[in-house]
Amino acid sequence: TDTYNAIQTFLSNPTETLQSVTTQVQSMGNLGLVYFGVVYTVAEILAIPAIPLTASAGYLFGVTGGTAVVLLSASVAAAVSFIIGRTLLRGYVESMLDEYPKFRKIDGAIGREGFKLMLL
Repeated sequence: TDTYNAIQTFLSNPTETLQSVTTQVQSMGNLGLVYFGVVYTVAEILAIPAIPLTASAGYLFGVTGGTAVVLLSASVAAAVSFIIGRTLLRGYVESMLDEYPKFRKIDGAIGREGFKLMLL
């Protein structure tokens, strides 16, 4: 139930919760860097706007440390999101493609020529 309460608190007022996280991280020292990275990664995976966290990273850890933790966390979040999209959510996406034939064609083109399309 602690997890449920934490999620409910976060969803009811995300700005206040993110400010609280920032304050806690500041008091944790070096361990705060790891904690901040985990919170940032989870926020990115859940598509929660991370602008307050990104801005506070520079304040908490300085320009170099803040940039490093944000880049690393965002990269991990992107990789995890990609894996989730390619595995767990693939069936759902394919069922959605049945309803939109134009998107099915785009998906097929990406499957065949993904690298070339990425370079465009």
